Amino acid sequence: MDTDLLVKGGRRAPPLWVMMLAGLAAGVGAGILFGPGGIFALPAEALLPATDWVMLPARLFLALITMIVIPLVFCSILLAITESGGFSFLRSVGPRVAVYFVCTTCVAVLLGILISGFIQPAQHVPDSWLSARMGGAEQTLEKAAMQIGGGKSIPQMIVGIIPVNPAAAVMQQEMLQLVIAALLAGLALVALPRAQAQPVISFCSGVQAACMKIVFWALKLAPLAVFGFLFRLTVETGPEMLTALSWYIGTVLSGLGAVLVMYMLILSLVARRSPLAFLAAIRDAQMLAFSSSSSAAAMPLTLATAESRLGVRPTVARLVVPLGTTVNMDGTAVYQVIVALFLTGLMGIELSFVQTALLALTIVGASIGSPGSPGVGLVILSVILTNIGIPPEAIGIILSVDRLLDMCRTVVNVTGDLVAATVVDRWVSDDRVAMITGDRISEQKAPT
Repeated sequence: MDTDLLVKGGRRAPPLWVMMLAGLAAGVGAGILFGPGGIFALPAEALLPATDWVMLPARLFLALITMIVIPLVFCSILLAITESGGFSFLRSVGPRVAVYFVCTTCVAVLLGILISGFIQPAQHVPDSWLSARMGGAEQTLEKAAMQIGGGKSIPQMIVGIIPVNPAAAVMQQEMLQLVIAALLAGLALVALPRAQAQPVISFCSGVQAACMKIVFWALKLAPLAVFGFLFRLTVETGPEMLTALSWYIGTVLSGLGAVLVMYMLILSLVARRSPLAFLAAIRDAQMLAFSSSSSAAAMPLTLATAESRLGVRPTVARLVVPLGTTVNMDGTAVYQVIVALFLTGLMGIELSFVQTALLALTIVGASIGSPGSPGVGLVILSVILTNIGIPPEAIGIILSVDRLLDMCRTVVNVTGDLVAATVVDRWVSDDRVAMITGDRISEQKAPT
């Protein structure tokens, strides 16, 4: 892993997180000054092209990251399998990772239900504002069928995770299929004689190193990208939207905060790490996740943070982080259940206990494997909402502030990936200590 990826402070350059924080503050300030109602407000015909130019570094940054994220995920998982011992490593780590991801997602959904029921944000939305905001989501929801895959049965969905056409999986960025392909390829290489597998392993190692170098170059644009993202967000999200939906926004942020508290408890009790030191070590990845709204875009920096800042072994980090980017979406899960209950409250739909439980289970299943791209969680949620009687156009009520909340839940998703990597690394360490201790006890009891 390229250690230069995490930019360190010096006499000439401040740390990466400081530069991104400065870009964040400057973007918000510029958006307030030059956006609608600002002191130096630009006319509507000039604001759009100005925003387009301000967003240029951000779009270049995302383009560079998107270019390398697929080969990086594939090579990282493949190398993690081949360098860890293959089948024995997966038998030890795989079930624990799966159980951990499912359990934390279930707890996140439960926290969302409890917090939403306590605050009840739907009761605080003015009726006049609500009637004026219905609609406006048709174009967004057109993508739902493409993202979800229609009404496939469970057996068809299981078969669908196998990349029958790898080229199509790459073109459509089907991350779960690529993860499965990387796992199968890694296991196949472990089963081959080392002399036959080594050329492929060496090639993937070189591809991974080249991808990380490109990420290092792209991160030089990160402060300008953060500025562009926050400028556009501030211009597009006016104070009227924030005021009318303040209770809803507060409920979502409370749910995300509860999930973060859960993570810190797991970190302290299971991994035995200091939460404060952990948060200080991952702030670069969190800032990038917040600004880009994409856990996939932040994945290279998340991977580097796990190895360089948290000391997670590469074999663990290169398996858990890419896998977590694909299936560990606790921030998205808590957001989706709060949105569902918020909109049912606005529509006057009362859910029974059984219906709420089914909604929770559906959201747990839908959040696992959600693409780590901006806005996809909202598209997936639209399909879930139609099953409980909420019209798709109701998404237009929250569409205006979804970008802001998307940024926040991406931070939680990325934090969850790093907590998972730290916890699994601790489990692997405990297993090795137990194995060594067991061997010594056996030697001591062996007959002479």
